[in-house]
Amino acid sequence: ENMKKEQKDRHLDLLLMLFTDVMGNGSYFVFYGPMSYVLTDMIETQIDEHSGYDPNIISRKQQLLPKLSAIIKEL
Repeated sequence: ENMKKEQKDRHLDLLLMLFTDVMGNGSYFVFYGPMSYVLTDMIETQIDEHSGYDPNIISRKQQLLPKLSAIIKEL
């Protein structure tokens, strides 16, 4: 609920938190905002409307940002 409030208060299109498994077994995502659909299309497993898991994303810089940037550029 705090993330949802923060996203609305700041008028953000997308607010994302990423939690990477320290053993290198993927990442958990929590996201809110009108552009959340970008992440639901990108990550492998959607847990619910605002969260998901992807076993193939471990690095934000090398894996997440290039994928996210490419999807946003296509919009």
